[in-house]
Amino acid sequence: KFTMPADKNINVLVSAELTDPAPSLHAQITSVAAKYAIDENADKGPVLAQITVVDKAKVDGDYEKLSYIMKSNNDTQLFNETFEVNEVNNFAGVRTVEISVKNQELLDYESVKFGGATLYVVNESGDYDCAHFDIFINDLSEDFTISNQAFTLPEKYTDGSNWKAGKEVGDVIITDPDYGAVHTYKVIATGVPFNFAPGTNKLVVTDGSVLDYETKSTWTFEIKVSDGEYTHDATITVKLTDVYEAPMIENHPNTYTIKENAANGTVLGKFDIFDLDDTDNEYEQLTYKLEGTISDLFEVKEKANRENRTVTIVVKDASKLDYEKYYNKTEENATFPITFTATDTDGNSASVKTYFAIEDVNEDLTAT
Repeated sequence: KFTMPADKNINVLVSAELTDPAPSLHAQITSVAAKYAIDENADKGPVLAQITVVDKAKVDGDYEKLSYIMKSNNDTQLFNETFEVNEVNNFAGVRTVEISVKNQELLDYESVKFGGATLYVVNESGDYDCAHFDIFINDLSEDFTISNQAFTLPEKYTDGSNWKAGKEVGDVIITDPDYGAVHTYKVIATGVPFNFAPGTNKLVVTDGSVLDYETKSTWTFEIKVSDGEYTHDATITVKLTDVYEAPMIENHPNTYTIKENAANGTVLGKFDIFDLDDTDNEYEQLTYKLEGTISDLFEVKEKANRENRTVTIVVKDASKLDYEKYYNKTEENATFPITFTATDTDGNSASVKTYFAIEDVNEDLTAT
């Protein structure tokens, strides 16, 4: 760079070697499509795009080196971790450039959306050309996974009644990379009181009457899950938890009869009591109560503390067991309603209503 004096004339001789004129932009992308597509999970190496770049400029007698830069509209870092660009051929300055898969694990239709992308080609002088194109990842049907699963369910309602059909046990979980895939669920085994609610993954009770902790605390069975292309089996375990249930009173007549003046300990009658609950591997203690007009004359005796126990009702106070005293003129008898209640250690109880009848006995006359 110089400044010519205003009052001088200068003659300048410039000598130069004539060469092909170099364009201001050396590298040019001459062949690129508007969009490219590739299957998700494609193996490393498959080519996404093949692009032609022309640059016939030379540096020191060799075709100049070009640099390639890729950018994505959404996530450039992820794009460059997924794909790589390589110049695979240079024939007289006409170069073939390939964009291929670098990390197939990142090529996922469900989670990755690159959208538009841009390839920049930069020469040694810093001049560049660029091309824009769209990238689409093709969705493929992928296999799902399912593991064995366990659920916990109380054996009954808290009041001791059986579960109704449709009671939910829990959701069977699968992992499927295909978003929106539809799966069918089926219990394979027979004789199992569980199945799936139609069209769902919800495991439900089908027959609550057979769910009993004391007789079978764990149910294990096989299920089958399918998405229409892939099918897998899994083992399901349902563990029942114990619900302390009220005792059951059975085999009691409508009326018990005792002769007046019967001695203390005389048996009036019996009840059968069923109580399957146990505490620390021992059947729990039950308490018994009689309520009614003449209930104080009797008491309950339990022979053995076991699952199926028989209790007897015996005379407690023979001195008050008097037909004439309790005779009801209206009813013309000495029969009274009695409520019998059995209660377990958890406060659950069961009651039945029956009648105690005192029979008249012909007694000796006394004179004073």
